[in-house]
Amino acid sequence: MMPEMDGFGFAEQVRTDERLRDTKIIMLSSAAQSGHAKKCQDLGIVRYMTKPVVQSELLNTMLSVVEGPSQAENENNGEPAAEDLELDADTPVLNILLAEDGLVNQRVAMGFLKPRGHNVVIAEDGKQAVQAWENGSFDLILMDVQMPEMDGIEATEWIREKERASGEHIPIIAMTANAMKGDRQRCLDAGMNDYVSKPVQPDSLFEVIEQCISKRDVEKR
Repeated sequence: MMPEMDGFGFAEQVRTDERLRDTKIIMLSSAAQSGHAKKCQDLGIVRYMTKPVVQSELLNTMLSVVEGPSQAENENNGEPAAEDLELDADTPVLNILLAEDGLVNQRVAMGFLKPRGHNVVIAEDGKQAVQAWENGSFDLILMDVQMPEMDGIEATEWIREKERASGEHIPIIAMTANAMKGDRQRCLDAGMNDYVSKPVQPDSLFEVIEQCISKRDVEKR
């Protein structure tokens, strides 16, 4: 139980908010109680776990929720998911640099990107991101704003400075939990192309990726 509002109350509020109602919810409870299963079903809660939760089990649960049916399940059905077919047809396979210091956020982002066929390299801070960009070949960077050593703003400014000499321009999408007024403009001022708020929603992320890649392809013509 949480003070003032329990998890079910919070889930109910999420479902009534137009911006959040499609968010996947995993419920953690100290003890399973009678009626919880029905409440979870009514509120669209996708997983129910009892505490204490093993970290690996939680990560696997999060990945299964993010990725949807496994490849084996799709093979058993005889056909790939319709969603995957649509994305495969419309979205090229990309080499993506993911600059993110949080393990859970790394796993969640990988759960979005890998099933779509994208190749992902992880950098755990801004310095690693800059080094990976210098030594690799990427179509896109997903850049966490708050990271140790060098944050996403500094890393982006450094990359943009180096690009002035080469004439190249890699799309950089900011990812941040601080969805405050002015944050988006701060990211754009640093040279980022667009911005997604955490927790990142797959539909929003892929929409922004598609826009950035389409714009890049037009500018190259």
